[in-house]
Amino acid sequence: MIAERHPYTWFVIRKLLHRLIIFLPHDESYHAFWHLSTENEGLFIDVGANDGISALSFRRFNKTYKILSIEPNPAHEAKLKNVQKRIGNFEYLLVGAWDREGTIELFVPVYRGVALQSAACVDYKVLQETMKKMYAPFISSRLEYMKQTVRMITIDSLNLHPTLVKIDAEGADYNVLLGMRATVDRARPCIILELYWDIVELIERFCCERNYAMFSYDYKLDKFIPFDQRHLRNETGGRNAFCIPMEKVSTLPIIAASDEGGRGSLDVS
Repeated sequence: MIAERHPYTWFVIRKLLHRLIIFLPHDESYHAFWHLSTENEGLFIDVGANDGISALSFRRFNKTYKILSIEPNPAHEAKLKNVQKRIGNFEYLLVGAWDREGTIELFVPVYRGVALQSAACVDYKVLQETMKKMYAPFISSRLEYMKQTVRMITIDSLNLHPTLVKIDAEGADYNVLLGMRATVDRARPCIILELYWDIVELIERFCCERNYAMFSYDYKLDKFIPFDQRHLRNETGGRNAFCIPMEKVSTLPIIAASDEGGRGSLDVS
């Protein structure tokens, strides 16, 4: 997204998206929620909730599910409280999800006094590399990083039965999965997460061991496509993947990867 290429622009856009939900979802792949939340009742767990924008986006597609947002950064509490007032059946926890319980350092990039809270990450090196790839050198070289200690829990410790789980943990998605193995085995939720090159094979193995299939979603076709690493962006990976229990695959609109050409294609720019 062009708006993300300058911190000031993205800061303003985030504020507008919160007020003007007509422009949501902020991520085209979220249109897949139409197909993943068809039951009247369910639980959507939003891991890495940030300022609540994913919860607001999800509510556009489903009006009845319970939503639990999990976010470690206390700077987002005011926004999450506002979301709680605006949409029903919504709760949040100001903790992070991880593969074990305890505390960890959370790093936030700051550009000329503007904290880029939506980019907060627990891995300092990963965050630096991401900022270098996202912004021009004249911006990334001027970034400072503030840190704070945040509390982490496992999803398993909550003993919930989710229908759908979204994970956006800035490269730590696999750690979140490890902390919800029992939940996945028991509840068999559909999972959407962002893939990076260094965790692709780990995620694939996690799914294979639990009889899950991996898909990409094509917004233009409104169809799921069997996941292929070629769908990832070249530099970071950075594409949402959908992990679906095999027993639910037959309910989805799917095209074979070989049919993708000539009928539309994933935008991997």
